[in-house]
Amino acid sequence: MTNRGFRRPREYIVTQGPLENTVNDFWRMIWQENTPVIVMLMDLVENGKKKCAKYWPDDSIDCGDMHILLIHSEHYKEFIVRTILMRKIDEIRTHRVIQYQFTGWPDQTVPSNVNNLIKFMKRIRDDHPVMGGPMVVHCSAGAGRSGTYIAIDALCQQAAEDKRVDVFRFVNNARHQRVHLVQTLEQYAFIYETLVEAMQFEDTTVSLEKIGNYLKELNHMNTVDRRSLIVKQYNKLNKTQKKVDVSWCSVALSEINIFKNRDPLTVPRDSARVKLELEEDEENQSDYINAVFVDGYLKPSQFIATQMPMTHTAEDFWRLVYQQRSSLIVMLNGSDENDDLNVGIYWPEFGECVYGDFEVQLITFEEQGDFTIRIMRLSHKFKDEEPLKIIQIQYNGWASEMKPASVLTLVETAEMWYQRSTGGPIIVHCMDGATRAGLFIAATHVCDQVESEGILDVYQIVKSIRANRIEFIPNSDQYRLLFEVAQEVAEPYLMQQQNSPTKKLSVKI
Repeated sequence: MTNRGFRRPREYIVTQGPLENTVNDFWRMIWQENTPVIVMLMDLVENGKKKCAKYWPDDSIDCGDMHILLIHSEHYKEFIVRTILMRKIDEIRTHRVIQYQFTGWPDQTVPSNVNNLIKFMKRIRDDHPVMGGPMVVHCSAGAGRSGTYIAIDALCQQAAEDKRVDVFRFVNNARHQRVHLVQTLEQYAFIYETLVEAMQFEDTTVSLEKIGNYLKELNHMNTVDRRSLIVKQYNKLNKTQKKVDVSWCSVALSEINIFKNRDPLTVPRDSARVKLELEEDEENQSDYINAVFVDGYLKPSQFIATQMPMTHTAEDFWRLVYQQRSSLIVMLNGSDENDDLNVGIYWPEFGECVYGDFEVQLITFEEQGDFTIRIMRLSHKFKDEEPLKIIQIQYNGWASEMKPASVLTLVETAEMWYQRSTGGPIIVHCMDGATRAGLFIAATHVCDQVESEGILDVYQIVKSIRANRIEFIPNSDQYRLLFEVAQEVAEPYLMQQQNSPTKKLSVKI
């Protein structure tokens, strides 16, 4: 169905994801309408069901009388760009179309990171300021996600030109052309949320060769208010992020669970917490642990951030490790910090220990500079399953003022040991599960972004990792340190680009 945009009557074609028996028709439409851009807002398989045929080739395919050739593909954190050349088999004329696949939008809901979608849309409009034909937009059914996308895209143009928007009017008119565009109240509200973010959006991306000068600019002290630009940027970030309402953390702050939190101000929202799986005879117990999933730069839920176990939560900690099949634990605090008597030493000093249903055996123990490396074996007392090999990295070099080289060494060491592990989410903990864990996770994002894209955007990195834990990066000193880490990474990386293959600096799953 052709939909009107802000200015053009045939700005968009909204369609369903091609099926195996409609792929030829889809490519005929692209050719016939002279479409320059395909926007795909889904994965091929969602919730275990195949929702769309893979209508593009890895190399080349023939679709009816069309020859389709994949020229190039670029992979980013939440989207993929594919350049495709097509021609009719009996014609010389060719047509180039670029497919942009956004992978961060689950079915029937909205993206968790508004700014990733804004950057995706901005990339498309920057690449194609003028389009010869209509943009083709599809999700699985060609309704909810597609309708939400074209509404945001068109209304961003209206906001830029008219300095006002009319969401209701656009969606209402669009539904006269295709029913069910924008399927849910959540998606309708998301249009408003995204428009607000888009109007305030500031591109904070910097290329690697400019990181040094950019950091100097950010550190420059304003003569009027005696604050540096980096502090102002950090304060702006804090103001733009939603404050957590106590009612959103009802499970963590309930009477049965509140004693499981070291700091009642650092607790997970109900929608973000990691839930423990209970056995049949444990139905009256709580599934709560103070832990949240955190996306990596290149993979969702790459990390689990949690607090240092207390004496009465050590069993919960091992249940978390066992159920998530995690094989690497990154410990960022000493076992005797802050004179806290309620520190649950959750591993045996030698031999083995029992923590409720779980047996933990220490296999090896080694001091390596600022690191203590323990290899352990974890098993469930009542399940006949293969024990899990667990690697614990305890970092003993944390200082009040961390140096960028030390942070980078920590990231590289974690990467090295993760490559020797059996996979699963990386469990990262410090005393409160936020202050140090957030810096470590943000630093892995910095390394991944530099290595995979050759750019840096600390502002968006911090904003994204705070999605499930707002307490990450609690001060401007840590925020500044991330730029310094990037500078540390970038200098040898730029030299290696010229002289030799790139060294992998990122933590990967």
